Amino acid sequence: MGKPTKLPIDIALEARVGARIFIWRQRKRLTARTLARRANLAVNTIYIIENGGGCGVATLSRIATALKLTLIDLIPNTQNYGESKDGSGAQT
Repeated sequence: MGKPTKLPIDIALEARVGARIFIWRQRKRLTARTLARRANLAVNTIYIIENGGGCGVATLSRIATALKLTLIDLIPNTQNYGESKDGSGAQT
């Protein structure tokens, strides 16, 4: 059995999280290599995540800690993201 197919909303959210990591890293004037070292990750992992590759919560938490941020700082506002106005989740 292969990997489950990602929904477009998942891909968009991963891209937004990656962009936020990149922005925070730049604001803090860190190289990807320095962030990777602080988070105990491979530098290639940082590049993949910043380019929308996604990651698990544990990895995201390590990155947030390395940036001296919280998880909330890295997750874009998802209120009503992908939901209809009535909250059913149906696209309008």
